Amino acid sequence: MGKEKAPNKGAKWVKKKYFSRVGLKNWCFFSKAKENSLIFLDSAAKTRIERHVKIKAEATPYDPKFKEYFYERSIRLKRKNII
Repeated sequence: MGKEKAPNKGAKWVKKKYFSRVGLKNWCFFSKAKENSLIFLDSAAKTRIERHVKIKAEATPYDPKFKEYFYERSIRLKRKNII
């Protein structure tokens, strides 16, 4: 990271420019925002895993016999705030 933009800079410079310490965590990637504040990239461990339900293989939204199936599916997705 950073070597492509600054090929003549060393690892210490790259760490100082693009990474910071947050609490007990080292090497937290950040970006400078307006008004001298920093925005940190969330860690992958904080990302919530959401499983999805596959659409039936034979179901197609253009076939009238699956109209009710897609209607019920859209209601379930709206309840989860996905759509």
